[in-house]
Amino acid sequence: EQLYKNIAELPHHDTIKPYISWGYVSPDTVLAQLAEGGARKDPDVLKLDIDSFDAHLMGTILGDGYQPKAIMVEFNPDLPPPMAWHQLYSPHPHNVKKERLGNYGATASAWYEILTDKFGYGLVGMELADGSAECKRCEHNMWFVSKDLLNRNGFRAPTHAEMTQVYWNTQSRAREETGRKKCIHAMNPCLLFTPDELTNAIPGYNFWEGDDMQKSMQLSLMLAEEPQLPCEVWKAYETSVAQSFLGQMEDGCRCEKCVKGDPCLQAWNIHAKSANGCLG
Repeated sequence: EQLYKNIAELPHHDTIKPYISWGYVSPDTVLAQLAEGGARKDPDVLKLDIDSFDAHLMGTILGDGYQPKAIMVEFNPDLPPPMAWHQLYSPHPHNVKKERLGNYGATASAWYEILTDKFGYGLVGMELADGSAECKRCEHNMWFVSKDLLNRNGFRAPTHAEMTQVYWNTQSRAREETGRKKCIHAMNPCLLFTPDELTNAIPGYNFWEGDDMQKSMQLSLMLAEEPQLPCEVWKAYETSVAQSFLGQMEDGCRCEKCVKGDPCLQAWNIHAKSANGCLG
């Protein structure tokens, strides 16, 4: 009902014929549901926000030949670049316990790999806070536009390192606007503000300065710049991420109050272009 009211307030609303597909969606059903609704292969905008296997679903849609001009997605802001992590589809993809551990959605680097590297879209915007809203940190979105459209208008898609800088600039603004100094979902550890698990694991790098968020930012930007670091640095970082975060999420998915039998499926890597540049 609210959706119809929102559409009625849009300009030229009389030309819009909304179609609502009630029920659940999965990578196995989404293409049939889109076809049933008469979705064009070249829509102006595709928005995806399901708080769980968003990236898995997006890959299925774009892999079938859908080519929207612009894409809006929610991202998981608690895991900084170059961590490319996203939740995979499972019969029990969403519950509060998993979400509070940060186990939901897809990270900024994961969306970059899927939308920029694989399907040809460039980042044009990112938000993490709305200071005027009742829930100031409920919106965390990224906007992408097709590279062809960007190029025709004299723009280019940002590199992964540039996207990482945008990520930290956006985190800093959100922190100033809301005063929040912890993750939105991931409680322990929050890798944005408790970086010791990562920085202490990097051999030979003891130059981190500032508060916890600034230390996390320095590490993230160093890795995102894609330098030819020793392979032991990448291995230490990868191992530290696995120990401090991934194991925690997997344990949380099997907690006493969680859905029994949840396979807790996830995919992750350190952004490929960075990790491939190691020495040794």
